[in-house]
Amino acid sequence: MAQTTKIWRLKRGSDRRVRAGHPWVYSNELQGSPKGITAGEKILLMDASGAFLAHGYGNPSSLIAFRAVSRVESDVNWDGLAPLTEKLKAAWDFRAGLGVDRASFRWLFGEGDDLPGLIVDVYELVNTKRVVVVQAHTAGIDRLLPVILQAIESVAKPTTVVIRNDVSHRKLEGLLVEEPKILGELDASGDAIFIRSSDPAVKTTKETALTFRVDLAKGQKTGFFLDQSENIRQFLDLFLRAVANRKGNEPIRILDLCSYVGQWSAQISAALKARGIKSEVLLVDASSRALSFAKVNVERAGGTAETLEADVLADLPKLTGVEFDIVVCDPPALIPSRKDIPVGAAAYLKLNTEAFRLLAAKGWMITCSCSQLLEDETFAKQITRAMIRNHKDMRWLARGTQALDHPIRLEFTEGKYLKMWIGRDTGIERRLEKGK
Repeated sequence: MAQTTKIWRLKRGSDRRVRAGHPWVYSNELQGSPKGITAGEKILLMDASGAFLAHGYGNPSSLIAFRAVSRVESDVNWDGLAPLTEKLKAAWDFRAGLGVDRASFRWLFGEGDDLPGLIVDVYELVNTKRVVVVQAHTAGIDRLLPVILQAIESVAKPTTVVIRNDVSHRKLEGLLVEEPKILGELDASGDAIFIRSSDPAVKTTKETALTFRVDLAKGQKTGFFLDQSENIRQFLDLFLRAVANRKGNEPIRILDLCSYVGQWSAQISAALKARGIKSEVLLVDASSRALSFAKVNVERAGGTAETLEADVLADLPKLTGVEFDIVVCDPPALIPSRKDIPVGAAAYLKLNTEAFRLLAAKGWMITCSCSQLLEDETFAKQITRAMIRNHKDMRWLARGTQALDHPIRLEFTEGKYLKMWIGRDTGIERRLEKGK
């Protein structure tokens, strides 16, 4: 049932960012206090003179006091079943138009799809079941979850819905971090899902898609990281050109740091196998359970795999006497909040320094950051410093961000979080003065 609406007004001059399309309003931009409402309650936002700005929801306990859902003044019942179903259907159709709905994909990406705080991933299982995983990051979405679940059922008709409200972001909204809830049946020991092949020579169908063993109930995020698919495709497009006329039968050695379930190395191994090239993978992660899945996934894709359970920041210096043709450095977010920026930036430098140390001459480096608060320029500087420390002479060939099913709005830069660089070493040792 639709909620009644309260009216909030902004201070004079505080409407510029909202008018430019930004979906957030901070508490200090409001006339008066946001106190006195229930977290997640419907709000009609006006400027200082009383002109309409947006419909959305509020939270009196959050620094982000208001989040916009609709810019259409007549859309007063935006929280009803029909409007929410229409919005979910539009998001699905948008991805279908990009061709990313042929296997597992991100269906709803919060502000990127005008539903701030809502994350929905669709997983197609090899046993023909469809599992939808839902996360409510904000009080407004948490309050609407029963209606959202009805809309999901109407559009996707899933076999199973998994509610993953076990994310720490919820604490910022005054919400409880909950145990995962499974609506329907799910093999808790791990389900094999279809993932679009990133091999540029493969047009994804159910017959050509890769399969991954995952844990949708208790694995990281929603069980799998769907945001790297286009970056993997970029890398393969470059790398496969380089090995097209490769001579000899030596395997390609791959180091997959913070491998989780082995998405990067499994995709690379599958593309190499299709071209008659062997791959040997070392998977490094702090989770023994994730590593057990990763090993299965890489070997299923055609590679051979060894695992190393380790904290990459603490234990990687102990890895010696080996070098790799490809190093993938894809850590979790190392900067959870603004106060962590200096320490997190130093951690990126430390990790990349170790990654470059293990890169063979003429090897390929893929290095990533999913910390939204780490600026592109700072990340590039830390990569450069790590490269110089190891006397590498890199040529950077491509950069990337999150996949097509994680759409970015230029008016909402906070929605762009993933950064990725692909480079290759020339094999020429680079010597610079100390401290450069």
